[in-house]
Amino acid sequence: MTTIAEFITARLDEDEQIASAVIERAWTDTDDGVSNDGTRTNNVCWIPDSAQTWPIGEHIARHDPSRALADVAAKRRTLARHTGEGHQCVKEIVGYSVQAWYDEDDPCPDLRDLAAPYAELPGYKDEWRP
Repeated sequence: MTTIAEFITARLDEDEQIASAVIERAWTDTDDGVSNDGTRTNNVCWIPDSAQTWPIGEHIARHDPSRALADVAAKRRTLARHTGEGHQCVKEIVGYSVQAWYDEDDPCPDLRDLAAPYAELPGYKDEWRP
């Protein structure tokens, strides 16, 4: 049985592998696509000319491989603080915040949140939903 921590680790490994494969240079938004060297001749993707599509290039450039790798690193640090022999997190109980122990059978909200973006992938369990 795969634990929520193992599931998250596997997804982060995949994200890291994909981003590392294309990290050559920072991506920038150009007039007609996203470039990895600031020129229109080396676009990593082309975007059709349309007033509705201009945010596409900005979005892609903003989520370039270096940002994806920084995101993976931050999530790994969060995951490391939440694994091992149980851990304590704040738990809301009828309007009160208390320290509570969590384990793999009852993942804390932080682990549930880390897993949530991967909910559409195989291996995600409905009981992990935030």
